[in-house]
Amino acid sequence: MKERMQKTLSQVNGCPKRNRSETEWYGGVQTFMWMCEDNIVEVPFDKEHLFEQILSPANLNRAYKAVMRNKGCGGIDKMSCEHLLPWLLTNKDELIRSLMDGSYRSDPVKRVAIPKDNGKMRLLGIPTVVDRLVRQAINQVLTPIYENQFSKTSYGFRPRRGCHDALRGVQRIINEGYIYHLANMKRLLLVTDEWLRRRIRMCIWKAWKKVKTKVANLIRFGINKYKAYEWGNTRKGYWRIADSYILHRAITNEHLCRAGYATLMGAYLEWHPK
Repeated sequence: MKERMQKTLSQVNGCPKRNRSETEWYGGVQTFMWMCEDNIVEVPFDKEHLFEQILSPANLNRAYKAVMRNKGCGGIDKMSCEHLLPWLLTNKDELIRSLMDGSYRSDPVKRVAIPKDNGKMRLLGIPTVVDRLVRQAINQVLTPIYENQFSKTSYGFRPRRGCHDALRGVQRIINEGYIYHLANMKRLLLVTDEWLRRRIRMCIWKAWKKVKTKVANLIRFGINKYKAYEWGNTRKGYWRIADSYILHRAITNEHLCRAGYATLMGAYLEWHPK
């Protein structure tokens, strides 16, 4: 069953026009309908129909204006922002069709190196203007949805928020009299370290794979031959073996420390020795 998207206008007379980058339409009177052979079903603009919202003329028009406002260099196709409108006038229908049927593919980004203040270079990826238009259209619909899920004190990668806003937020909290210090969390760190050590032992035991490798390594770590053979041939699970006395004797915490596996408790004591 083939489906297509059709716009319908009602009460056109007297409705104000809105600016668009391409064709004009009448604000407040446009709806979208899915036409399936002999029946017509209205598509409401809600979370279940995000794709229809993304491809709506109003949203695409906003995305076009945002791309033009941000300007920027062209991507690997060398198309500048000034050439975007003529391209859309010719290829708009094909672009929307490719997005609807899933055949749309983004172009590779153009790699550009710009100098940093410390003398090094920063690599940037510059998408094509068409890809920027599509991404902007998606962002405009999804951002209002997931933004509501963030905490008001979250500043990372959010619209109109950045590092300076986070610093101002911290300063405001300090001015209100709140003081931060390292909490007494020794018990939590000890329990977490114990779990991590067990996990590491499990990974080591699993990496030994073959029975003869397990037996040989257990003997090398000081386990007598009879016990090494017994545990090397065991059918117990990896996680259970990791907590066995045999691996605790063979792979001690001192061995793990010498191998470079740091502990949370050790790092904590460096900051809070008391």
